[in-house]
Amino acid sequence: MKKIFTLIVALVATASMSFASSASYKIVFHGNDSIAVDGPAINSAEFLTKPGVMEAGAEYIDSAEVSKVYRADHAMGIKFNTTKAIGTLTLNLSDMGKVKANKIVAEASAYVTDYKANRLNKFIINGVESATTIEKADTVDGKYVFPKYEFQLDGSELSKIVVTTGNTQKARLNLKSLEVIFEATGVDAVETSKEVANVKYYNLTGVESATPFEGVNVKVVTYTDGTKEALKVVK
Repeated sequence: MKKIFTLIVALVATASMSFASSASYKIVFHGNDSIAVDGPAINSAEFLTKPGVMEAGAEYIDSAEVSKVYRADHAMGIKFNTTKAIGTLTLNLSDMGKVKANKIVAEASAYVTDYKANRLNKFIINGVESATTIEKADTVDGKYVFPKYEFQLDGSELSKIVVTTGNTQKARLNLKSLEVIFEATGVDAVETSKEVANVKYYNLTGVESATPFEGVNVKVVTYTDGTKEALKVVK
């Protein structure tokens, strides 16, 4: 145990010397598989566990508040709004998701049947409105390719992501993914785009826990490709 913990501490020391760099993590929504109909409304309590809603990035979310949001047809992510009501999604981020973000890039698409008759002009993330009109997704080799929309943030710590259309037309929107981009320095400069397998915490005596101890911790993130990152965190 002592040798293992010494190695962990060494990894943290190495990571601390990292230069500033851009890092990101991605939250991906799956939708309703290949079924050509919209799924049922997504329940807030089931958002992270209900089959088909989260494709990737659940570890960055602690809880969700959902209103008038559905699993979209053809695996196009999640659908906002009905013809009579506006949808809103609030993602309360976990400790892993709370970063000093300067940009969110969303992959989204205009709802096909609304595209001409009741087209959605804009949507809003954390109070920032999309700069361009929402377009339809393309298909390449039978797969959807979504337009990307950038939302510039102020670099302060991101504790939640709030997505809404804010559109009185109530035209609908499909949202496939959210990529959070931030400037990482020192021990924060980790490869967050890889899929996390598990997270463990060690106190300064080398005791392991699934949750952080009070005081100084060494946080070890293991990815599905077998690589590991060690971070020093203080609770």
